[in-house]
Amino acid sequence: MDTDETTKWTPSFRDSAREEDRKFLLNEIRSKHLKPSGAYRGEPYYCIGDVRKSYVVLVQNGEIVYFVRVKQIQYNEPEFGGQILVCRERIYPSAYGFAFFVFFKLLLPKHKALLADQEQTQDQDGQQRFWSNAIAEAFDRNLYVYAFDRRPTPNTLTQLHNRHDADKNKDKLWDKTEGQERIFAVISQVPLKLKSGYPDGSSVDSGSGELLQELL
Repeated sequence: MDTDETTKWTPSFRDSAREEDRKFLLNEIRSKHLKPSGAYRGEPYYCIGDVRKSYVVLVQNGEIVYFVRVKQIQYNEPEFGGQILVCRERIYPSAYGFAFFVFFKLLLPKHKALLADQEQTQDQDGQQRFWSNAIAEAFDRNLYVYAFDRRPTPNTLTQLHNRHDADKNKDKLWDKTEGQERIFAVISQVPLKLKSGYPDGSSVDSGSGELLQELL
């Protein structure tokens, strides 16, 4: 569906994008007679694609009630999974709780580290609340939580050790003022470390205006 080899990582929540993906996914499931990857509250879900670009889709009564599109993103050594399109039909009870299930049971084990940004955390579907809750859950599960700051050169990756640390950094993570959109929350199963520079000794240039790159 994407034609550009490399694009800026800008998660989209436009209705037109949701509808385009919904039609694509329904066609994939129906035309290829895909078998469910599992069930959630008795309803089938499907994992479509590969580690670099994938979907998780929940279906009820033949209709898609939730899906998330995820892409593998690499920048400055670590790789992250990024949720770039989310759609949920709130009228279906089966969709409640599915986002957390997808995040911790499916996406995190697959990608090892998941990354949020301002687009995800400020949309009308309450993703800021979702990520705040996910961070709290991550501490309870003894996972690693970071603030990834792409404003300085080289970039910085600061570990948040507890809810107090997260609360102290909430304005930095979720504020939409200029420059703050270059700060990302990260939840990881493994310790992360940024590459400090290139082999020739030069540092990573985070001031070039480029955002995280999608690997299509």
